[in-house]
Amino acid sequence: MRALLTLVLASCGPTSDPGPNDAHLVQQDGQEESETAVEEDDTSPADCESEFGTLTGQILYDLDQMGRTSAAQNAHVVATPSDGENITIRSDAEGTFTASLPADEYLLMANDTDGCVSDQASMQLEPCDTISITLRLTECLDGLTDDGVSE
Repeated sequence: MRALLTLVLASCGPTSDPGPNDAHLVQQDGQEESETAVEEDDTSPADCESEFGTLTGQILYDLDQMGRTSAAQNAHVVATPSDGENITIRSDAEGTFTASLPADEYLLMANDTDGCVSDQASMQLEPCDTISITLRLTECLDGLTDDGVSE
């Protein structure tokens, strides 16, 4: 593209001397190129060619008996797409997680190894989108003591 532009510019030659408001850039080979041509190259939108989006977030304990919110260490997010095939995403020691998922509508739910669960949340993930979500574990099937340990 630049070679063709350079060839066209060289064959046409300037019809008038550049004025003080005419912006020109000099390439390394010494050829001039108009700023407009550079802007067209730099501002062309990059199409998203991925079929995946990114889901990030954190899982927190938000239990009435604890009276405080804390990170759910090594918990899981179960993401169910429209085809019904569950995808399990593990969180780290701070309860954070990230996953690249195919674009789709998802039903999300978090749980831990002690039987604590979150409410369900739905989301629509589009290609190249990043969605951040916080899931709160609000109920435990077998209960927790005041310090957050399973009974």
